Amino acid sequence: MRSVPDAQLFRDVFNASPIGIVVENLDGQPLFVNPAFCSMLGFSEEELRSKHCVDFSPPEDAQKDWALFQQLRAGSIDHYQLEKRYFRRDGSLVWGRLNISLVNSYPSPLVIAMVEDITEKKTAEEALRASEERFRLAAQAGKMFAYEWDATTDVILRSPECLQLLGKDGAMPSSGRQIFANCHPDDRGSLTAAAAELSPEKPCLEVSYRTIRPDGTVIWVEGNARAYFDERGQVLRIIGMVTDVTERRRIEQALRENEEQLRLAVRAGRMYAFEWDATTDLIVRSGECGDILNWMNDPTRDTGRQFVTFVHPDDREAYANPEAVLTPGNPTYQASYRVLRPDGEVVWLEARGRAVFNGEGKILRIIGMVMDVTERKKTEEALHQTKEELLEAQRVSRVGSWQWNPKTDEVAWSKELYRIADRDPDLPPPALGEQIKLYTSESW
Repeated sequence: MRSVPDAQLFRDVFNASPIGIVVENLDGQPLFVNPAFCSMLGFSEEELRSKHCVDFSPPEDAQKDWALFQQLRAGSIDHYQLEKRYFRRDGSLVWGRLNISLVNSYPSPLVIAMVEDITEKKTAEEALRASEERFRLAAQAGKMFAYEWDATTDVILRSPECLQLLGKDGAMPSSGRQIFANCHPDDRGSLTAAAAELSPEKPCLEVSYRTIRPDGTVIWVEGNARAYFDERGQVLRIIGMVTDVTERRRIEQALRENEEQLRLAVRAGRMYAFEWDATTDLIVRSGECGDILNWMNDPTRDTGRQFVTFVHPDDREAYANPEAVLTPGNPTYQASYRVLRPDGEVVWLEARGRAVFNGEGKILRIIGMVMDVTERKKTEEALHQTKEELLEAQRVSRVGSWQWNPKTDEVAWSKELYRIADRDPDLPPPALGEQIKLYTSESW
């Protein structure tokens, strides 16, 4: 087998290396750049060879590198390692681990720089630091603490944050018996049951209970932990976190009360919630619909095809139209329509909803509220009828009317007044000052 010349072997290794390699002279000028380094930074070999080594990085990183490079040139060191940032062609930064070695075996000394892309490692480290900082801040805020319970000794060790949460010094060991004694009497059963359910197959514990602080105040806490067992299945220790959830419990209670108030308001306002599934055409309604759609066998569940049969023929287009016009950019709608009861009575409904779309822009479902506006429609119709009768009375009696709003200085005329004044009804009424000129002095 023919041996490969050393120069060719070096070139093959140089080009095939997954790690960036740069050969520089003692002035820091790149002489050779391998494909991996070009790919890492997004530059061509010619572009990188035209740069100086300090041009690869931000000034603060380049200064650290160049200071070590000067020591290399002076012979104080023959290699060094540094983690620094590099500029990519698009202006973004990547992290690299730089290993520099001085090679004196050639007529002129050369510098071999090997650069490993550690951007993902740095990103993960930064994410871990951020996570640890968030955890530390959360713990210091007094809302949680860590603990470990030794099943053999019944000793519980807790992090210092428990002082603010429990009012007890975390440096002072506690015990499982003390935790149970401080637990609210009404919650001891659930705490005991949760601990009893732990097994090698189900080692995770999640339980909420009230505990009594030394000052007599009661707080809600939530424990999340994992149990560790020996080969016989006996608990060795439990490690976990305890979080103060008193505020959350208060909010949940307030939310339940608000939901009950909303339910009562919805029923009093003759409204109901609904959800329509576009795939199955199924409509699911809240229980309040029974007061409005009380002629249906099961008003809480039917389909769009079934319900449209109750809609007044003149309003079916308005009922079905929202589905056709809703888009991800315009997902909400409002529609009014009539439904016909079996006894012929008309019920006016007003629907307001929002559509939910998939990634392809197709409707998945529509969620919203429907209100019975029958009484409002009747009132509007009565007002309209009264207005028409008033206009007809003015026309017959040749009496016009006008209104003036002193806040806006706006004037409104009735149709009959336009006719009496022989004024084009397409024109706005004259201002109050101009209107006075239409009357003779005897009128006043």
